[in-house]
Amino acid sequence: MSQSPLAIEYYFFRKSLFEVKKGFDGDFAETALDGIRPHIRVDSDIFRSEEDGSRWRVELNIKAGQKERRFPYSVNVGITGFFRVLKGYPEEKAELLVRVNGASILYAAARESIAMITGRGPYQPLLIPSLSFLPDEPPKIETALPVEKQKRPKKKTTKKT
Repeated sequence: MSQSPLAIEYYFFRKSLFEVKKGFDGDFAETALDGIRPHIRVDSDIFRSEEDGSRWRVELNIKAGQKERRFPYSVNVGITGFFRVLKGYPEEKAELLVRVNGASILYAAARESIAMITGRGPYQPLLIPSLSFLPDEPPKIETALPVEKQKRPKKKTTKKT
Protein backbone atom coordinates (compact mmCIF):
# COMPACT_ATOMS: atom_id res chain seq x y z
CA MET A 1 0.00 0.00 0.00
CA SER A 2 1.28 3.46 -0.84
CA GLN A 3 0.28 7.02 -0.01
CA SER A 4 -2.32 8.57 -2.27
CA PRO A 5 -1.11 11.44 -4.46
CA LEU A 6 -4.18 13.38 -3.26
CA ALA A 7 -4.03 14.74 0.28
CA ILE A 8 -7.13 16.06 2.01
CA GLU A 9 -6.44 19.21 4.00
CA TYR A 10 -9.91 19.61 5.54
CA TYR A 11 -13.60 19.50 4.79
CA PHE A 12 -16.80 20.92 6.22
CA PHE A 13 -20.56 20.67 5.76
CA ARG A 14 -22.01 23.82 4.14
CA LYS A 15 -25.55 22.52 4.35
CA SER A 16 -27.09 19.74 6.39
CA LEU A 17 -30.87 19.46 6.17
CA PHE A 18 -32.66 16.35 7.40
CA GLU A 19 -36.40 16.16 7.70
CA VAL A 20 -38.89 13.48 8.65
CA LYS A 21 -41.83 13.97 6.32
CA LYS A 22 -45.18 14.73 7.85
CA GLY A 23 -47.91 12.35 6.79
CA PHE A 24 -45.61 9.48 5.88
CA ASP A 25 -47.68 6.31 5.57
CA GLY A 26 -46.08 3.95 8.05
CA ASP A 27 -45.68 3.06 11.68
CA PHE A 28 -42.63 4.62 13.27
CA ALA A 29 -40.27 1.97 14.60
CA GLU A 30 -41.88 -0.88 12.71
CA THR A 31 -41.59 0.61 9.22
CA ALA A 32 -38.94 -1.13 7.18
CA LEU A 33 -37.48 0.77 4.26
CA ASP A 34 -37.20 -2.46 2.26
CA GLY A 35 -38.48 -1.77 -1.24
CA ILE A 36 -38.89 1.96 -0.59
CA ARG A 37 -36.29 3.72 -2.70
CA PRO A 38 -35.61 7.46 -2.64
CA HIS A 39 -34.41 9.42 -5.61
CA ILE A 40 -30.72 10.35 -5.14
CA ARG A 41 -29.20 13.36 -6.91
CA VAL A 42 -25.50 14.19 -6.65
CA ASP A 43 -23.81 17.24 -8.16
CA SER A 44 -20.10 17.98 -7.91
CA ASP A 45 -17.81 20.84 -8.92
CA ILE A 46 -14.05 21.25 -8.66
CA PHE A 47 -12.01 24.44 -8.54
CA ARG A 48 -8.25 24.86 -8.87
CA SER A 49 -6.42 27.50 -6.85
CA GLU A 50 -5.08 30.34 -8.98
CA GLU A 51 -2.22 30.96 -6.53
CA ASP A 52 -1.11 27.35 -6.08
CA GLY A 53 -1.97 24.87 -8.85
CA SER A 54 -1.52 21.91 -6.49
CA ARG A 55 -4.46 22.99 -4.32
CA TRP A 56 -8.06 22.21 -5.19
CA ARG A 57 -11.57 22.72 -3.78
CA VAL A 58 -14.30 20.12 -4.33
CA GLU A 59 -17.98 20.85 -3.67
CA LEU A 60 -20.56 18.09 -3.49
CA ASN A 61 -24.34 18.43 -3.14
CA ILE A 62 -26.52 15.43 -2.33
CA LYS A 63 -30.31 15.33 -2.28
CA ALA A 64 -32.33 12.26 -1.32
CA GLY A 65 -36.04 11.72 -0.94
CA GLN A 66 -39.30 11.51 -2.86
CA LYS A 67 -42.12 13.94 -3.40
CA GLU A 68 -44.64 11.19 -2.78
CA ARG A 69 -45.35 9.86 0.69
CA ARG A 70 -43.52 6.59 0.08
CA PHE A 71 -40.24 7.69 1.67
CA PRO A 72 -40.02 9.10 5.20
CA TYR A 73 -36.95 11.35 4.89
CA SER A 74 -35.92 14.39 2.92
CA VAL A 75 -32.15 14.98 2.87
CA ASN A 76 -30.12 17.86 1.42
CA VAL A 77 -26.38 17.92 2.18
CA GLY A 78 -23.64 20.20 0.87
CA ILE A 79 -20.01 19.40 1.67
CA THR A 80 -16.80 21.19 0.65
CA GLY A 81 -13.30 19.75 0.80
CA PHE A 82 -9.84 21.20 0.22
CA PHE A 83 -7.21 18.96 -1.33
CA ARG A 84 -3.59 19.09 -2.43
CA VAL A 85 -2.03 17.06 -5.25
CA LEU A 86 1.41 15.93 -4.14
CA LYS A 87 4.54 17.00 -6.00
CA GLY A 88 5.64 14.65 -8.75
CA TYR A 89 2.13 13.62 -9.78
CA PRO A 90 1.63 14.08 -13.57
CA GLU A 91 0.04 17.48 -14.24
CA GLU A 92 -2.20 16.08 -17.00
CA LYS A 93 -3.78 13.60 -14.58
CA ALA A 94 -4.33 15.97 -11.64
CA GLU A 95 -7.84 17.14 -12.56
CA LEU A 96 -9.15 13.58 -12.99
CA LEU A 97 -7.53 12.55 -9.70
CA VAL A 98 -9.26 15.39 -7.84
CA ARG A 99 -12.58 14.91 -9.64
CA VAL A 100 -12.76 11.18 -8.87
CA ASN A 101 -10.92 10.73 -5.56
CA GLY A 102 -11.84 14.08 -4.00
CA ALA A 103 -15.54 13.61 -4.72
CA SER A 104 -15.38 9.99 -3.49
CA ILE A 105 -13.81 11.06 -0.18
CA LEU A 106 -16.47 13.72 0.41
CA TYR A 107 -19.29 11.40 -0.65
CA ALA A 108 -18.16 8.81 1.90
CA ALA A 109 -18.16 11.46 4.66
CA ALA A 110 -21.64 12.63 3.61
CA ARG A 111 -22.93 9.02 3.45
CA GLU A 112 -21.83 8.43 7.04
CA SER A 113 -23.41 11.67 8.21
CA ILE A 114 -26.72 10.82 6.51
CA ALA A 115 -26.75 7.30 7.98
CA MET A 116 -25.91 8.59 11.47
CA ILE A 117 -28.57 11.32 11.55
CA THR A 118 -31.36 9.27 9.96
CA GLY A 119 -30.38 6.44 12.32
CA ARG A 120 -31.53 8.68 15.18
CA GLY A 121 -34.91 9.15 13.52
CA PRO A 122 -38.09 7.15 13.93
CA TYR A 123 -37.46 4.96 10.85
CA GLN A 124 -34.57 2.84 9.65
CA PRO A 125 -31.34 4.67 8.74
CA LEU A 126 -30.75 5.70 5.16
CA LEU A 127 -27.56 4.34 3.60
CA ILE A 128 -27.07 6.02 0.23
CA PRO A 129 -25.46 3.82 -2.44
CA SER A 130 -21.84 3.81 -3.51
CA LEU A 131 -21.24 5.78 -6.69
CA SER A 132 -18.48 6.00 -9.26
CA PHE A 133 -17.25 9.50 -10.03
CA LEU A 134 -15.34 8.37 -13.11
CA PRO A 135 -16.51 10.53 -16.04
CA ASP A 136 -16.85 7.54 -18.38
CA GLU A 137 -19.18 5.70 -16.02
CA PRO A 138 -22.38 7.50 -15.09
CA PRO A 139 -23.85 6.30 -11.80
CA LYS A 140 -25.92 3.21 -12.50
CA ILE A 141 -27.67 3.12 -9.14
CA GLU A 142 -30.10 5.85 -8.22
CA THR A 143 -31.61 4.21 -5.19
CA ALA A 144 -30.55 3.76 -1.61
CA LEU A 145 -30.51 0.46 0.16
CA PRO A 146 -31.86 0.26 3.69
CA VAL A 147 -29.54 -0.74 6.44
CA GLU A 148 -30.29 -4.33 7.31
CA LYS A 149 -29.77 -5.82 10.71
CA GLN A 150 -26.64 -7.90 10.79
CA LYS A 151 -27.18 -11.52 11.69
CA ARG A 152 -24.42 -13.00 13.76
CA PRO A 153 -23.26 -16.46 12.80
CA LYS A 154 -24.25 -19.17 15.21
CA LYS A 155 -21.50 -20.43 17.43
CA LYS A 156 -20.28 -23.88 16.66
CA THR A 157 -20.53 -26.24 19.55
CA THR A 158 -18.65 -29.46 19.95
CA LYS A 159 -19.47 -32.23 22.34
CA LYS A 160 -16.77 -33.40 24.68
CA THR A 161 -16.30 -37.13 24.72
